[in-house]
Amino acid sequence: MKPGIGWTKMAWCLAALLFWNPSGKAEPGLDLLVAVDQSGSMSRFHGHGKRLPPNDPSNMRNQMIGMILDHLYNDQRTSRVVHRLCVVGFGDSVWVSLPFTSVTDRSIARLREVLEPESLYRDSSETRMMRALRTGTQHFRRLPGDPERVRQMIIITDGRPAFVGYRDIREKYKAQLADLIQTELEDVAIWVFGLNAAGSDYWDEYGPFWARVTGGHAEKLDQSDAESVYSRLCEALSICGDNWLPGQNRFIPPYLDSVVLNVFKTESDHGVLFYPPNETDPLDETRMEVTRVGPNLETVLIKRPTPGLWKIRKTHFGDKVQVRVKQFFVRGALESPHAQQRLRRTERTRIRYRVIDDLGQPVVEHPDYPLSLQLALVDPDGAVQDRVSMKAAASEDPGLFETVVPVSLEREGTYRAEILVGALDHQGHPIEIYRDRYAKFKVGSGDGVRAQPILPNPPAVPLWGFWMFTRRTQPFTWEFRDEAGQPVPLDSLTHDAFFTMDLVHPNGHRTAVPLLREEPHRLGGSVALPWWPPGTYRLDPKLDPVLIKQRYIVSLPTAPTPSVEVVLTPWHLVQLGCVVLLLLAGLSGAVWRTYRTVRFPLVGTLTFEQHGSFWKYPIPISRKWRHRMVLKAKDLPARTNIHELAIRSQADALGGIVVSARGPQKEVLLESRVLTDGTAASLDGAPFLVRYESGTR
Repeated sequence: MKPGIGWTKMAWCLAALLFWNPSGKAEPGLDLLVAVDQSGSMSRFHGHGKRLPPNDPSNMRNQMIGMILDHLYNDQRTSRVVHRLCVVGFGDSVWVSLPFTSVTDRSIARLREVLEPESLYRDSSETRMMRALRTGTQHFRRLPGDPERVRQMIIITDGRPAFVGYRDIREKYKAQLADLIQTELEDVAIWVFGLNAAGSDYWDEYGPFWARVTGGHAEKLDQSDAESVYSRLCEALSICGDNWLPGQNRFIPPYLDSVVLNVFKTESDHGVLFYPPNETDPLDETRMEVTRVGPNLETVLIKRPTPGLWKIRKTHFGDKVQVRVKQFFVRGALESPHAQQRLRRTERTRIRYRVIDDLGQPVVEHPDYPLSLQLALVDPDGAVQDRVSMKAAASEDPGLFETVVPVSLEREGTYRAEILVGALDHQGHPIEIYRDRYAKFKVGSGDGVRAQPILPNPPAVPLWGFWMFTRRTQPFTWEFRDEAGQPVPLDSLTHDAFFTMDLVHPNGHRTAVPLLREEPHRLGGSVALPWWPPGTYRLDPKLDPVLIKQRYIVSLPTAPTPSVEVVLTPWHLVQLGCVVLLLLAGLSGAVWRTYRTVRFPLVGTLTFEQHGSFWKYPIPISRKWRHRMVLKAKDLPARTNIHELAIRSQADALGGIVVSARGPQKEVLLESRVLTDGTAASLDGAPFLVRYESGTR
C-alpha cells in the first residue's frame, strides 16, 4: 500500500469508484426533446396596433441548445450515461432540426455542427404550440420502450400562442393544450422557460397557465445573464448526479459526520475550491482529504462539515461536483416505554426517545438547526396512527424527547414506534436525518370491569304522578362488577368522575343525570321526567379512560343501550279526558257569548197608546239591553193589564223589533209581532196600541 493513504481514505475511494463505474454497464439515461419558439415575436418587432420589441433579440434560445448539449455530453463522460437529444423548432409550422440522437464521443462533433445557433434560426410569424407538442408526442412514441429511461421535454418560448383567429378561441385552445399534456405526455416531465423583453406582459399573462399544466415547472429566465440561464437549465435536466454549478451555493445539512464529494474535471489541471459558510478562505488539505482516483476524478472527504450554505468556485463550468455519500452521526434509542416494560391496554402514556451520536453520547442541538422528532405508532394489527410531534423533555437532560400529548394504547400486543429525526434547512424545507423503524414495546391486557344498569321493574313507568301534569322523578342505578361477578369498589377504579350519563328523550333532547355514590360499588341518580312526551327514554353512559386506573378496563353494555318506557296510565287518560271536556265547555260558552254580542242591539222607544184618548206611555229601549229585554208588570202602566212584555231585536239589519205580551193569567195579548219604525200593534182584549219608533230616525 502506498505510504500516506490510510484505510479510511481507501474506503472512501472504493465507494467513489463503485458510484463512478467507468467500465460497467451504463445507467439509464435521459431522452430529452427541446422545442424552440422561432416565431416573429422572438426575433423582431411585432404587435397588433403597437410596435413591441423582440423577446429574444440576442438569439439566447438557440444558444441554450448548445448549453444543453454540452451538459449532456459532460454528464455522459463522467457518469457513463447515454443520453438522447431531439430538437424541434416551431412557428408557422413545425420542423425537426435534430431527431433523437445519442450524445456520445463519436456524435458530439456532428451534433455541435448541426445545432449551431445560426443554423437553427428561422423567421416565422405565428406560434403554433399545439403542433409542436403533437410532433414531440410522435417522436417519443417512435423510441423503443425502456421504462428505466427518463423522458423530458423543454419548451423555450415567450409563452404566448399566436395565429390568425387565436383570440376568438383562446380559452378553448388553452384547454386543448392542457388536455394534450395531461393525456398524451403524462409520462414526460415538461419544463417551460420563458424569454420576455423588458415591458412585455406575455409571461405575466401565460406563465400561470404553463405552471399549472406542468406541475410548477415553468419560469421566466433572465436572458442577460448567460451563467444564470445555464444554471437553471442544468438544474431542470433529469440527469444522474447532484450537480454543483459555477458560482452556486450548496447547503450542507446539519449533524453530518462526513460528506464525500466526487469532483469530475473536463481537464486534469482544472481546480475546485470549497468555502464553508461565513468564511472567506477555502478549505485546505488539513481540513479535508483529497484522493485522486483517475486523471479526471477526485474524491473529497470532509469530516464534521459546518452546516449551512457552502460556496463552490470552479475554473470551468463543465466541471461537476457530485454529493455521493452523506453520513449523519445522529442515532437514537427508545427510552420509555422500554422493551421489558409491560403496559396495560387502554393506557395512555408519553413516548420518550433519546437522540444520541455514533459514540452513544447525547446529541447537543445546533442553535440554528434544532431537531424535530415525529412519532408514528404502529399497533399490533399493523394500522398506523397519526403522526405525533415530540418535544424536548427537559433542558437539563439534552437529547431526550417526549410526545407532546399522551398516546392511547387500545390493543393488546406488540407496538412499533417509527421515529423520524429531522431538522429544517435554511429555506425551511425538512431534512431527514435519522429514521428508527425498530423501536418496540408490549401492551398487555387489563382487569375487566362491567358497568351494569339497574332499571325499574317493570320497565314501563308512568309519565306523571297521581295528578296530571305533576312531574315524576325517576331513579337510576349503575353497579360495577368484575368478570367473576364480584363487586368492584369505585375507589379502586378512580377517585375522579370517570362515569357520566345522559337521559336521551324521545325527541332527541338530552338531560344530564347527576350521579352519587350509593354503595361502594354503585352509582345512583335521578332525573325529573318532563311533562311531555311519553315514549322511550334511553340511557347514554360515557366513560373517560384517562381517569381510570391503568390496570382496569371498564366496559359498557352493548347495544341496545338501556332504556325505560314512559307511558300514560288509564287514570291519567281519564283526567286528560275531563280536562278536554272542560275546555270544550268553556269554548262553547265563549262562542255563545260572542254570538249574542254580535247580534243587532235594541234601540228606540216603545209607546203605549189608549184608543179614544190622548194617554201615552213611552218606554225607552236602551242599548244596554243589547238584543233582548223583558219588562214585568211593575215596569208597565197598570191600566194596560200586561203582566210580561218581551222585546227582542230582529234578525236582520232593518232596525225592527219583535214584541210579545202576556196577561196576568199568561194569556197571549200580543204574539211575536214585528214592528218596524213607525208601525203599531193592538193588544188582544185591551184598548191599547203598542207603537215603535226607531232611535236612528
